[in-house]
Amino acid sequence: MARASSRVKAIVKKAENHVKAKDFAAAGLIVRDGLAEFPGNSKLLHLAGRTAYHMGDYSEAVTLLQSALAVSPEANAFFDLGLVHRARGNLADAISCFRAAVQRDPRLHRAHVNLGFVLRRQGDLISALEAYYTAFKLDTKSIVSLHGVSGILGQMTTEHYEPLVDEMLVCVFEAAGADFQVLAPAAAHQLINKYGVKSDGSSILNLDPKDPLLRHYLTKCINIYPALEKILTHCRRDLLFTPPQNLDENASGMAVLIALQSFNNEYVFYSDTDENAAVSAKHNQIESALASGEFSKGFGAEILVLSMFRPLSAVAGAQDQVNVLAANDAKNFREVVQVTLKNHMEEQALKSTIDTFSEIDDQTSRDVRAQYEEHPYPRWINIPHVMRTNLPALLKNKFPHFSQVGCINDPATILIAGCGTGRHVAIVAMQWPRADILAIDISTASIAYSMRKIKELGIKNVRFLHGDILEAGKLGGPFDMVQSIGVLHHMKEPLKGWRILSRLIRSNGVFRGGLYSERGRQFVFEARRAIAKEGIGSRHADITGFRRCILRGEVLSDIPKIIEFADFFSTSNCRDLMFHAHEDSYTPLKLKAEIEDAGLFFLGFNELEERGVNAEYRKRFPRDPSMTDLSNWEELEKNQKYPPEGYDFWCWKP
Repeated sequence: MARASSRVKAIVKKAENHVKAKDFAAAGLIVRDGLAEFPGNSKLLHLAGRTAYHMGDYSEAVTLLQSALAVSPEANAFFDLGLVHRARGNLADAISCFRAAVQRDPRLHRAHVNLGFVLRRQGDLISALEAYYTAFKLDTKSIVSLHGVSGILGQMTTEHYEPLVDEMLVCVFEAAGADFQVLAPAAAHQLINKYGVKSDGSSILNLDPKDPLLRHYLTKCINIYPALEKILTHCRRDLLFTPPQNLDENASGMAVLIALQSFNNEYVFYSDTDENAAVSAKHNQIESALASGEFSKGFGAEILVLSMFRPLSAVAGAQDQVNVLAANDAKNFREVVQVTLKNHMEEQALKSTIDTFSEIDDQTSRDVRAQYEEHPYPRWINIPHVMRTNLPALLKNKFPHFSQVGCINDPATILIAGCGTGRHVAIVAMQWPRADILAIDISTASIAYSMRKIKELGIKNVRFLHGDILEAGKLGGPFDMVQSIGVLHHMKEPLKGWRILSRLIRSNGVFRGGLYSERGRQFVFEARRAIAKEGIGSRHADITGFRRCILRGEVLSDIPKIIEFADFFSTSNCRDLMFHAHEDSYTPLKLKAEIEDAGLFFLGFNELEERGVNAEYRKRFPRDPSMTDLSNWEELEKNQKYPPEGYDFWCWKP
């Protein structure tokens, strides 16, 4: 008996070594020989079922795994049978198997993850969330379970306060690799329900600055709900007119949270005449104190209150007294000093290190540059965890028809043309850590922000240059990949940009672009026409005043969709959305014409599978399995109830 057991273990070990090497055929032969020697052995039946699954023989895998379970109903065997059912599209059977697996082994992390995945596919978001969250608690470093929890939470809005959802949100906010802004809708709804926030900005409970969810939301997100904006502006006003000596610990804590939220949204909250007068007086008093070095007892509170309305970088003398400020009321105020002053000082220092490859001579480019020097876009806090990959594998996975177009270099040389504040740069750099990345932009303020955040993340494979895409021919190249997301449509003649960037791509290289949709942004164009008609400018005061009127329904009442946009809730985002210096837009046919003019071949759109758009295309146009005919996409878009707001796409250069 012992000899038989030892022999089975040896066979299993030998076969599993082949499985680890992904030599499933060899593993299968070893297991088959083992079963001839030990027929009906559950371990060998289980392993035979696994190898059959990996070789794509799902019917055989089901038979073998069911036989193994009949002998010994083990958790891992149920799990593997669940994988087979999932692969075959038998989601109900997959759910039953994964549930059986976790019943037998509640700590089987991968079973909880896959249960969450299948339940989500079935549309049972609550059960899927519970499964993913169980997996996350078992392993808080698991990126798959983290993305599962945050992805579902990002889709959820609840009508009532749910303590468990609150707990989940706090855990995810505190995890490394979460995308904070994705969590904003769920977090906001929990806070609205928890505090009884009404549409007029009143609430049944006072906001508690010690509430972990409130703190995470206000310091790590940009608020995207008018009701919360109203209560925060009311609270800010009350704190402004409270004598400094009366600001207790709770009041100071709330002031810190509002100061950090205000920085995140670039002080987009509206201030009335009385508030502006009080803020200006406080500003002048603080500058005088900093100049003289004489600080009153309530100096720290005064600065804290001012920080809810203006960044400390706007206060003359603050940079010279940064250590004094950081030491003053350090418990409540150190983070405010770091975020609103020290980071600014670092960015100003970085500006002097930026090399320039061209002057900005084009007038439209100058206008766009001026906008982004004043309001770098977007202000971001973190990026989600990114799975490392290589370019050939990514393209093969996304576009199976891409195999016909040749070989892509790995590691790749990448040009990001129009890097903005660097969030996309960071994602690309972490996705391809071996790549050599050059990022360019026309705004030094945006580049400095990028450089600070890239340094903060420990990224080493990116260098930055300042200049105009119209002069990008000076960069040399060629590059394996050029990316330009949300940039070309801001040029006076986008086609010029297309042609210049195309020339920088090596043969068999690729281009990834992002452009606005003409049909999907009609309401934005309507809003802009109304803004122009009203003669509203693009200064900070113009934007905050305009937003106040929108929230009150005093202007553009026929375009309510504007407040549904997250971009409405911060200054640079709102300016980019409705007050941009120059913007063009596209249809699939216009996209087709410019891609062809640039000498590129359309590979496909990005991230449409989960939205069901690709399935709709395949149903309408079965003769185009590669889905590369943009004339068909034009036809499909005309009949869509909700056309895309923009296009994220890939091209190949022959």
